[in-house]
Amino acid sequence: MRLNSVLEAFDLLLEEVRGAIGAVNKAGGAAQTAGRLEEAEQALARSKALGAVRSELEGIRERLKGLVGEDAPLPKPPALGPITKQRAYRVPILRALVQLGGSASSGTVVDLVGDLMRDTLSAADLEHLTAHPERLRWRTAARFCHSRMKKDGLLSASAPFGTWTITEAGRRWLEKQEGDQAGSPSLKTQSGA
Repeated sequence: MRLNSVLEAFDLLLEEVRGAIGAVNKAGGAAQTAGRLEEAEQALARSKALGAVRSELEGIRERLKGLVGEDAPLPKPPALGPITKQRAYRVPILRALVQLGGSASSGTVVDLVGDLMRDTLSAADLEHLTAHPERLRWRTAARFCHSRMKKDGLLSASAPFGTWTITEAGRRWLEKQEGDQAGSPSLKTQSGA
């Protein structure tokens, strides 16, 4: 496993835990507003427990950062040919979510993204990751793209864990891209992400 991928994995995990905390807090607030105090108290307890887990994970990440370094040199991956850039997954992810009614489980979305990108994924995209032989490169890239899209406001950061949801900003962005893409070139790169 590449050293920096450990830190990347922790960053993704921390982001998901933060999202879970947000979802629990939202549910607890709704329960309190509706007068379901026991449910609100349970949500508060879950939120505190998740906050403690988040703090522990942040501490572990800092310890790992000290061991592997934030900018540890990465070994060059074998030349597998062109790898599709992460930004190329944005439109298919948003299209998939629109086709699925705006929200769906991450696995369902990624499966549909694979169908939508079947003719554009390269041989390198279809390879298994060296560090994680059970994972296909394109599926991992789609999940990393999802993470970036949440930060950019195209996908909901408050969707329940494991659920991807398009935002109104995401719908507008998709409409604009589909208008602009009528004659645009492919979003491929030479041999990097």
